[in-house]
Amino acid sequence: MVQFLESLPMINLKPNFSQKEKRIVILYSIFLILLVVLLPFYGVLTTPKGKFFTWAPFRQSLDYNAYQTWVTQFSQGKFLAEILYTTERHPALFFHPLFFLAGQINLFLKIPLEIIFIIFSLLANFFLLITLYYFVSHFLKSFSSRLISFIFISLGSGLGWLSGPTSADLFLFEITFLRILCWPFIMSLGLAFLLWSLLFFIKSFKEKGQKKAFLAGFSAFLLVLIHPYDIVIFYTLAFSYLIFFTKFWSHLIKILIVFLFPLPVIVYYFLVKYSHFVWYQHSLAPMFSPPLLSYFLGLFNFILLALFSLKRVYKKELQILFLWSIVYFLLLYLPVTFQWKLSLGIFIPLGILAGSSLDNFYRFLNKKFPQISPGLLFLLIVLVFSSLTNISVFEANIRTFRKGEYPYYLDREIKDGFEWLKENTLPEEVIFSSFEIGSFIPRYSSRKVFIGHWAQTIFAKEKNELVKNFFISKINEEEVKSIFKTHQIKYIFYSDFEKKIGQIDLSKFGQEVFKNNKVSIFKINL
Repeated sequence: MVQFLESLPMINLKPNFSQKEKRIVILYSIFLILLVVLLPFYGVLTTPKGKFFTWAPFRQSLDYNAYQTWVTQFSQGKFLAEILYTTERHPALFFHPLFFLAGQINLFLKIPLEIIFIIFSLLANFFLLITLYYFVSHFLKSFSSRLISFIFISLGSGLGWLSGPTSADLFLFEITFLRILCWPFIMSLGLAFLLWSLLFFIKSFKEKGQKKAFLAGFSAFLLVLIHPYDIVIFYTLAFSYLIFFTKFWSHLIKILIVFLFPLPVIVYYFLVKYSHFVWYQHSLAPMFSPPLLSYFLGLFNFILLALFSLKRVYKKELQILFLWSIVYFLLLYLPVTFQWKLSLGIFIPLGILAGSSLDNFYRFLNKKFPQISPGLLFLLIVLVFSSLTNISVFEANIRTFRKGEYPYYLDREIKDGFEWLKENTLPEEVIFSSFEIGSFIPRYSSRKVFIGHWAQTIFAKEKNELVKNFFISKINEEEVKSIFKTHQIKYIFYSDFEKKIGQIDLSKFGQEVFKNNKVSIFKINL
């Protein structure tokens, strides 16, 4: 990857890395990627008897299922996909190039989608790690400072291990690099293209011609195509750089190139959003930021060490990083519904500043105590301390796999029920179930559900209440008939998850058409 980027004549990136530096970065990146990819394979190896592994990332099964549902539709020959987690009719308008590519690979090569996701994630994570090192190298010139920052950013976390669930590094993937690597590939690629967009944007003002501006614009185009939320981050950080560090009125052509390049994709997303009520409601899914204290705890180690760089704020490179750190915190409470999505990458400017401080401490300690050279021990202590939340999360992940519980494992009888639905029902027929089972039915059966996703099910809260009231027989038959008719519900999936809500005689609503030790499926005859 490094050699490929350096071989492109248009991308003359400085500095020129030594062979030793390249080797260290590449080997470290491979180690980190393998560490992350071992988790799902550990999940496979620890699958309890009578169950199957769902491949869901730790604490993110809902979105993983949703991604797989999009890809499954593309693997069926569709060019545009619809939302299968809601019953309201709407046009199929969703397109994602990588989900589409994954679907085509599955269609023609018959590689399981879970393996395709692993392969895509391996490639995306390696690309992100190499990108991160290039980005860090733009701001830090010495090998030691670059490497320390690179490792600190990739392993660092906050005080979640100590303060508990109030700390954002425990529940927001966007603010911890290692957790981003555990997410399916789109977040890694989104962050990588965000960094390339910013890097090319800065460099475009240091060179004559428009090449870097076109590269910045093209990177931003790919960014919005793959992870659209991040375009807001790029535009805001780029605009702040223009205001404080350039005479932007003398670079209007470059600015127009960069800011207009992604416009066609942005227009597409706006057209989808306002094309239909369902897509509009989906776009309003609440993703509001937690309190500022939560971010402070989640980024504590980054913030604390970054502050030690204030004494060198006279350097322009550090001024840019301080500016972007401040702007990032302002973005967290922008008046939009996807606030926490705007935290992606907030740790990078802070991490580069922190790495610079650590490098200075390292040099100072070795110079002060040359007999024992304590700098390396100091770095190891700081890195371990800063990684404690990530370590605790990985440990919790392994512990959860050992328990063999939902949502990482399901009974094989439940999967048999999913397969029956796929083979014996029509695409327009809606399945009624608990939220827990509804989150998996579209993925494995390609059928619509009454409820199954916090964001893709329109009016999820109200529908979840209806599901609970139905299974505890709190709704009379006339109301049930009206609900089922309105939402075109044709089948009821009845497993242990539904029985936990309430025991109900479903024979009065229809005929049992499938049964095994764990699942009954009823066809509605109302």
